[in-house]
Order: sequence, then structure tokens, then C-alpha cells
Amino acid sequence: MDPATFETAEQKALTDELIRRAEALVPGIRQRSREAEMLRRLPDATMKEVEEAGLIEALSPRSFGGHGLGLRALCEVARTLAHGDTSTAWVVSFLMEHNWMACYFDMSAQRRIFADKPYLLAAAPLQPGGTAERVPGGFLVTGVFRYASAVMNSDWTFASTSVTEADGSKDQYTFLIPLRDVTVHDEWFFSGMAATGSTNVEAKDVFVPDDLAMPTSRLHSMKGIVGTEHPEGIYRYPILPALYAMMAAMALGCGEAAVELYRQKLQTSAPWGLTRIDRESARVRWLKAHQNVRLARMLYLEMMRTVIRKGEGQEDWALEETAQVEFDRVTAAHLCKDAIRLIADGAGSSAFHLDDPIQRYLRDIDVLANHIGMDWDLAADRDSRWLLGLGRNATDPHAAIRTPATASTAAAQNIEAVS
Repeated sequence: MDPATFETAEQKALTDELIRRAEALVPGIRQRSREAEMLRRLPDATMKEVEEAGLIEALSPRSFGGHGLGLRALCEVARTLAHGDTSTAWVVSFLMEHNWMACYFDMSAQRRIFADKPYLLAAAPLQPGGTAERVPGGFLVTGVFRYASAVMNSDWTFASTSVTEADGSKDQYTFLIPLRDVTVHDEWFFSGMAATGSTNVEAKDVFVPDDLAMPTSRLHSMKGIVGTEHPEGIYRYPILPALYAMMAAMALGCGEAAVELYRQKLQTSAPWGLTRIDRESARVRWLKAHQNVRLARMLYLEMMRTVIRKGEGQEDWALEETAQVEFDRVTAAHLCKDAIRLIADGAGSSAFHLDDPIQRYLRDIDVLANHIGMDWDLAADRDSRWLLGLGRNATDPHAAIRTPATASTAAAQNIEAVS
């Protein structure tokens, strides 16, 4: 199945155009990648180019002035931007995706969110932290929320907490909060993905109105989503499979860029007077890295096709299907990680200059591949159980469901952090 199968002719043409615009941004993004690392956020020039290219509103509904595009746009823009810089791809793609998430709120909230322009700039630390108390007209939210990717380039933040109901039960809710109402902690000092600004935010008795709060289970539902009246199919996808496809796309973009950079270095690097391309070991090293990335590309494309087909078809996810898609994405990311390590080990000391992108791709893929959604050990544990028919554990991530949950579930309280 072509990933564009479910797109209209207009959607396909616009998706292809946004990918071309992303390609045009790659040289400038790579040129500013060292500056971005030192700033620990995207430079203003990069954000200006991204916004002017119309990338952020790719997944905003057409009814609010957005492009109304789907998963192929999200994934392929992420993959393309990673050819310039992984942190930039991470920030931009999550900003794109968080506009999609905003469309799971009630329509009254959506109209306010998109009143002034067709997109918002929002971080989304979804790992539950803190508590929320019901008060007249809304909630008081308190807590520290970790891994707020893109917060340094945002005006809003999502946050997820547990809410104790009158009967003593607990439900998990997700809130949308203006950034001015929270404290952004300057704590993001990482060896890789340094420019994502994925630091922590803190709320202290922040009032959030009812319509900017929703049960987190909505993000995993495929039917009956309150307020979702848009015709585009993606607003009825469960969030996690699509998000992880996007992350695999970034890992693939890293690998593709590194393989091409090493191909160029084979022609220009000549230790002891002999170019690397004339050394059998260097050529074989490139070939193995090339093949790893080629295999990762196959897994990524198959995974994206599956997520699109099931999302558009409103199909439930069997555990075995979830496991296979998950381990495909994890395998793809780690194939790229191994390819970049292989390249860096044979690219000479110059590749470790802080201005050389090869060392940056190495550090970035190391961090990306250790994200909770790409953690080999965690994925292998549950995917082996699910594929062998041994079932779920209480701590396994949230399953895709057809209708929003109305009561607390163990799975809802163990949602994986994705941003």
C-alpha cells in the first residue's frame, strides 16, 4: 500500500510540497545546528523559516485554516528535517503533532486555541506528574512535568495528572496551559538532542478551565471523541502508534544523513596519503552502514503503512499487531544507531570536531534510541510476551481503544511519556 493511498489529490500534492519546503530548509538548519546546541533551543532564524514554510499547521484542521494533512506529512517532514539536524526535526515535528492533539479537546476550546492563527506552539510532557483538584469551572493543577520538548520555542504546554473523583476513584486528565502560567526550569543539559530544550515545567495551583481539560484516554480512542467534528481521518487515530512512527522517521533521517556524509568523506579523507574510498575496510564499513539504513527504511515504510491503514479503517489493534509495529520501529532506530556508530568509528578524528555533523548525529541517535518509546530492553520484554500470546502486564503502555474510557484503568495510569 502506498502511504498516500488515503489522501485526496489535494492532500497528496500539499504533502509533497511541504516535504519539498522542508528539503529547502535543510542546508540552513545544518549550518545553524551548532548554534542550536549551544542555545539549547531552536534559533529564531530556524523558527521563522519553519513557520513561514507552513510546516507547523500541517496537521491543523482545514476548518481552522490549517492544512488538514495526515501521518505521511508528519513523518516525512520529520525524516527530511533530520537530514539537517535531529534536534530541529524533533522540535518541529512535535510542534506539528501537538496541533493534532489539541483537536481532541472540546470544540469550544479548539475555537479559542485556533482563533488567531491556524496553529499553536505547544510542548507536551505527557508523563503523569502531580495532581489536579476539581474546582468550580475547572481544575487547579499542581506538579512537575518532565520532558517538555520544544518548550523553549512554545507559548503553551500540555500536562497530564491524576484527578481524584468524588467517589475516590482516580482518572488521568490532560490539560492545556499557557506557558506564562508555569515555571520553566532550565535543566536540559544533555550530550545529544541538546537543542530540543526538553526540560521540566512546574505548575502551582494553576487554574485550567473545563474545556482545556480532557480524559487522557481520549488520546488513545478511535471513536466517539468529544468535539472532533473535522472530516480528516487523522483526528480519529490513536496517538501513540502515529507518534512512534514519527520518531522512527527521525531516526531514519539521522541514519540516511550520516551514510551520505560518510560517502562524501570517503572521497576527501586521505590519512597517510590514501583516500578512504581506496581502502577496502572503509568501503565495507560504508556498505554495512548503508545496508543497515536500507533495512531500517523498509521497516519504517511498512510500519507507517500499517498505522495509516488501521487508523483510516478505524481498526482495533490486536496485541500481536501492536507488538510487531513497535518492534519494527525500535529495530529501525537501533539499526540506524549501529550504522552511525560504525561510521563514526571509521571517519577519523576530524569527525569529532564539534562543527562536524557526524559526531552530532552519533550523540543525537544515542539519546533518541534511549527514549522510552525506543528503549530496546523495554520493547523486547513486552513485545516478546505479546507476540507469544502471554498477554499484558499492568505496567505495559496504554492500548488503543475504540471509545473513551470513563473510569480509571491501570493502563490509563501507565501511559508512556512520548514528548
